[in-house]
Amino acid sequence: MSASAPICAQTCDLSHSSNDNALNPPTYVKQHKRITLARQPLMSLLAKRILGRALSQITSETDLSQRPQFTVYMAELVPEAKSRQNAYAWAEAAVKELADVRWDVYNDELTRYIPRHLLDTTLENEERTSHVEQGRIKLILNPALAPYFVNLASNFTRYELDGYMELGSFYSMRMYEILSSFRDTGWWRISLDEFRHCMDCAPELDHRGKVKLDKKGNPVMKLSRTADLISRIIEPACAELGKTPLAFTYSACTTQDGPGRPKIVGFEFKLLHPVKRILAPEMLADENFRRLVERLQSYQVTMANIARCWEIITPAGLWALISDWQKKQASPQPIQNLASYCNTAVTKKAEQLEQQQQQLKLQAPQIATQLFAPNQPTTARQYSTRKGSGEKRESSRRAAA
Repeated sequence: MSASAPICAQTCDLSHSSNDNALNPPTYVKQHKRITLARQPLMSLLAKRILGRALSQITSETDLSQRPQFTVYMAELVPEAKSRQNAYAWAEAAVKELADVRWDVYNDELTRYIPRHLLDTTLENEERTSHVEQGRIKLILNPALAPYFVNLASNFTRYELDGYMELGSFYSMRMYEILSSFRDTGWWRISLDEFRHCMDCAPELDHRGKVKLDKKGNPVMKLSRTADLISRIIEPACAELGKTPLAFTYSACTTQDGPGRPKIVGFEFKLLHPVKRILAPEMLADENFRRLVERLQSYQVTMANIARCWEIITPAGLWALISDWQKKQASPQPIQNLASYCNTAVTKKAEQLEQQQQQLKLQAPQIATQLFAPNQPTTARQYSTRKGSGEKRESSRRAAA
């Protein structure tokens, strides 16, 4: 299946129950930056969208070691098909594709890449494997990915699915993910070689891990000319992301090794709408707020997390967290790692409140309808019942008198 195959709404009957939680899916994916900048292979557009929906369902409470199934509905994602069988064939092909996906992720020391398969294919029970059934795509992720998606307190990427799911190519989706990591700085600079790895355009390797060479002795790779990287990846992504909050401009980084045209050795991308994760000076001028920030920093909460989360949690909510930490510190089992524990608590609280707000927004139309619905006309039977009840009350009043 081509990576650029068009994705449209499914026309055959693949709908799901209106009571299903998937009607209101989570709106963002949160992952470690090492996953964002990992070496990820080229995927079909359908597989990439299925993966985005599945990853968005991971929360701080998710236990990947229990191998939970993440459900994605075909009606939202599969290409327009002339038949139900065709739609299922496409979805099953995408699941098989995801089962073969391997990401190369930097280790903790950033000295080498560690291979991480995306799906868990070790379970023998057919019902506990990644598969397609009854209009649903069910995925079981590799438990080894847990450190990259669960309980992330810092150094993570968060990208919104609104806009992401409508992108028309794997390369645009990868640019969207990566640039989401740099919204606070507003720019991203990368070498040509590393950019090729991020976009799966690096030199191909044989089964021994050696670079494949063509007949002329040049490395075999996709889009081998730098001009093709620009025209086939960067410029289309620039046009597509121009309609999103991650609109960007780019420039080539060059070096002059000798006479002739400068050699391109990398790229610099600048976001047009950066989101600065800093506190305004006038906020820190407020004595009460400054004291709150100082207390949070004494528990090693980062300024980035304070700037990101204080509005959603509110100062009162942050003081409540600090009170909980003080009690924990005075208990027989105090906090062992302040930075990890407290930053996780802050980001987790913010996520819970955001989910509650999202749920309230989704319920608001229904609540408004119930509160402000026009009075229903009284039927003849209702009028007769009310009249009879009134006559009985009047008779009882007279008898009492």
